[in-house]
Amino acid sequence: MRIKNPIIISQFGPPALAAIRSWGRRGARVGLIQIVAEGEPVPQSRYLADHIAMTADDLLNGDGLARAITFMRDFGADILLPINEQFACLLDENRHLLPAGIKLMFSGAEATRAVLSKSRQIETARRLGMCLLPTWEIGGGNFDFSVFSAEDFPLCLRPAKPGGVRPSFKVQIARSTKELDAFIGGIKQFGSPVLAQPFTNVPNLVVHGARGPDGTACGVEGFIVARKFEGVTLTIRPFAISDELRRQCMAFVEEFKVIGPYHFEFLYDPATGTPWFLELNSRLGGTTAKVMSCGYDEPAWALKAFGYDVDPGRTRTDVTASSKKAIGKFLLSALKGKLTPLDYPDEPRWKRIVMALYGFAAWRDDVFAWDDLPAAMTLYGLTLNGKKQVEKVRT
Repeated sequence: MRIKNPIIISQFGPPALAAIRSWGRRGARVGLIQIVAEGEPVPQSRYLADHIAMTADDLLNGDGLARAITFMRDFGADILLPINEQFACLLDENRHLLPAGIKLMFSGAEATRAVLSKSRQIETARRLGMCLLPTWEIGGGNFDFSVFSAEDFPLCLRPAKPGGVRPSFKVQIARSTKELDAFIGGIKQFGSPVLAQPFTNVPNLVVHGARGPDGTACGVEGFIVARKFEGVTLTIRPFAISDELRRQCMAFVEEFKVIGPYHFEFLYDPATGTPWFLELNSRLGGTTAKVMSCGYDEPAWALKAFGYDVDPGRTRTDVTASSKKAIGKFLLSALKGKLTPLDYPDEPRWKRIVMALYGFAAWRDDVFAWDDLPAAMTLYGLTLNGKKQVEKVRT
């Protein structure tokens, strides 16, 4: 079985581009339903056959779903891959409207919503024997902060569900009970708890993989994040994981009935070799394009999990991948002295500047490709034709 006309629903960013290139290089005619904000560039890639664009609000609340389905039919789509949990839920709940025979490369709405709960993830990780940091669930300003001792700080705070609190945030460091009380007191609405865990200044370990609708597991491989900027991946390279961790990851996605590509995030203690569970994301993500630069083709592994006749290739253990744009931002922050505890490792400013300059030359970029320069230039902000999205493009 060979892939023919897949469609991706996503912003035009590195994860979507990784899938476009992976499938396009295998002879597929790839389409994109681009989720845009005003001013974003029109997507360009030699491997992109056609696209339409709409805002997220249009897709979720307006006439965008009808336009998207019309595009799927006209394009002759045989695979649908959204890179957003909200879109996956919407499509699953309206699968009766989708073209007949289209394969859905994502989990069902029930499974997706279950995965979005970090509280449920932590319960599952504990049951499967994964290592967990001490975790507290803070459900409001009346939480008893006396449970924390001075040794527990600094704490890393995350919402238990995306958008679960207002105002929303992704991660916050609290260095004392006073800072914690002030931050929690500033939250106006608790739709879900805030998770608090001891802040651990170590690398991240990412485990990528894919699972087919029949339970087929493919490409479960590890990668170490040796450098972080603003708490997210700056550099990544292949890293051997234990058979036990691989087994636990496969059991985890089996329990949640995850379908399609996924990736786990762990904190990794180099001194003990302990991977501390953080979360699972049941979609392509921020490291997808970077690990593809290391030879790990996650979109191809997803095809293989679905029974397609593909060779995903082999991961190169000698490659470190990054993003030229992220390196530039990191360098600017280092020069201005504005790096924070979320920027790992904690080094003298001069060393961080030297490493950033070295990285420009030595680390493989996540979007640059000689066979697809227009796409790279677009994502660098150097569009060849200067076109920008307005509120909508053609239907």
